[in-house]
Amino acid sequence: MVAAFALGIGANVAIFGIVQSAVLNPLPYTDSRRIVWAGESFANQRRALVPTSDFIGWAKQNSTFAGIAAVGEPVRGANLSGRGEPIRVQAAYVSSHFL
Repeated sequence: MVAAFALGIGANVAIFGIVQSAVLNPLPYTDSRRIVWAGESFANQRRALVPTSDFIGWAKQNSTFAGIAAVGEPVRGANLSGRGEPIRVQAAYVSSHFL
């Protein structure tokens, strides 16, 4: 009985930690409430990558947003090294105005 109770508390703490980091904490950007995502979709796809030529056109014609940046499909993973042991991280290609 005590083990089941402890397991329930542990699961609850783990789920709250995930929700807190993913939903409750603000994004690590200045004025993160102002960040928006724009893309293209087609009838046969839920979401499509925006072609580079379209993104360049959007960036040149932009008069609404303070800046515009592109994010590519996530890379399967990358090794992050420096001090200590290298670690495996998720990464994506981004344009120069991303940060």
